[in-house]
Amino acid sequence: MDVPDITDCQQIREALRASEEKYRLIADNMADTVWVMNMNMRFTYVSPSVTRMYGAAVEDVQGQTIDQSLTPESLQAVVIAFAEEMALEASGTADPARVRVMELEEYKHDRSTFWVESSLSFVRDEDGKPIGILGASRDITGRKRAEAEKEKLEAQNRQLLKAESLGRMAGAIAHHFNNQLQAVMGNLELAMIQVSEDKNPVENLAHAIRSARKASDVIGLMLTYLGQTSGRQETLDISDVCRQTLPLLRPTLPNRTLLDVDLPDPGPLVISNTTDIHQILTHLVTNACESLAGGQGTVHLSVKTVLPENIPVMNRFPVDWKPANPAYACIQITDTGAGISQVDIKKLFDPFFTTKFTGRGLGLSVILGILRAHGGSVVVDSRLGQGSLFSAFLPVSD
Repeated sequence: MDVPDITDCQQIREALRASEEKYRLIADNMADTVWVMNMNMRFTYVSPSVTRMYGAAVEDVQGQTIDQSLTPESLQAVVIAFAEEMALEASGTADPARVRVMELEEYKHDRSTFWVESSLSFVRDEDGKPIGILGASRDITGRKRAEAEKEKLEAQNRQLLKAESLGRMAGAIAHHFNNQLQAVMGNLELAMIQVSEDKNPVENLAHAIRSARKASDVIGLMLTYLGQTSGRQETLDISDVCRQTLPLLRPTLPNRTLLDVDLPDPGPLVISNTTDIHQILTHLVTNACESLAGGQGTVHLSVKTVLPENIPVMNRFPVDWKPANPAYACIQITDTGAGISQVDIKKLFDPFFTTKFTGRGLGLSVILGILRAHGGSVVVDSRLGQGSLFSAFLPVSD
């Protein structure tokens, strides 16, 4: 029988003691709080830094259950997360080394609240079975406060931009209706004079009707901007609709404009109507052509399918839009024109905003209204002197 070497055993014990001392030193002096819970969510260990972060002694926290430290909303989030993690464990396909990060609102010892970011992972036995939860929590109250202040300032800025947009829209509508109503009233008055003189008032009445229809058309465009589109909804292949629109669109383009087309066959399917897709394409191509100096340059049209995570956030409209569909059909229009400044991009889709000539300003806002009605969005990527890329996204039909 071999007798263990006493010197070796002594060295092992010294190494273990040194290791324990090193990790105790780290735990005692780190700013974050390290903790361990059993599977009943009761703390079995907390590092001494809990006193600095929570204002509580180690012995006050050790043995507590998690519901004593979390606000009700955060407790619910943790319970849901725990159930999800246990479901992953039961599936047998989860990564045993995975770490879950959560932002949670917790109570200090004096019952005031603060925010922490906690990194969570399972403690496992020799068979890989979860027997506890290891966590490291960091105080992020300052960061959350800064984020809240930033969101508040952004909300105020959005309100200012909205007020500016509404003011411009109200002024433009008032100007437009005043012009049309004057035309209607003037022609009706002339018609009344002609009737009294036994003359034919048909021409003046026709002018009055045309002016009234122009006013009505603006109302229709404004309703579209608000997302109130009409037309029977059906499943459409976007590529097919674009092909049907091109023969009507090409003759309207400047002679020196090259329209380059890339349409997959079949294209992505969407629930819409031909008129709406036609309007989106026509307004985007017209806008691109008008950006070309002297109408000379290339406009590229393409259609593709895009996953939600690949839809850019920057310069996305509506600004509060979030993807809610597994995939999106994308109509992209690229031009080699003058480009758009960042200041103007933020106003592009406001009704009656235009950097072009008088009388324009509703085309892009109509596009936004159609996309809003479909649960879609539009993204702009542009640099002054480098051209622009407009991408219109509509939910793909199941």
